[in-house]
Amino acid sequence: MSNRGQPFVVEVRRKPNADYASKPGDVRRSGRVDGERAGAAEVSIEFRDCGAQIEARLGVVVVGSVTHDPATGAYFWAIFLPGMPRTPRPASDADKGKAAIAHKVREWCEAAKLITARRALGRLK
Repeated sequence: MSNRGQPFVVEVRRKPNADYASKPGDVRRSGRVDGERAGAAEVSIEFRDCGAQIEARLGVVVVGSVTHDPATGAYFWAIFLPGMPRTPRPASDADKGKAAIAHKVREWCEAAKLITARRALGRLK
């Protein structure tokens, strides 16, 4: 199993403003981004094999895990983020569990407006 992270790229655009001063309630100060300030930031989820489970880490914070039940041979994955259920869900193998965790972490970051993902917009006909 690989110990490498699962990087994904998000777009963040920033306009330089020489006379910007931080104020209470400011989106920059609160750590959130909006559509105008979308830019490029890379978020890397690192998976560490810790014996009984594979931990998914975002920096030093454990955001999920993939566990293996040796009795049945089944894999289960769970997310440990605020507002998301911590109930373990089945996966066909460890890689599928890792992919599910990476997908849920991306969704959570986008919903929390911590990152914005650039989407291709198609024209409606």
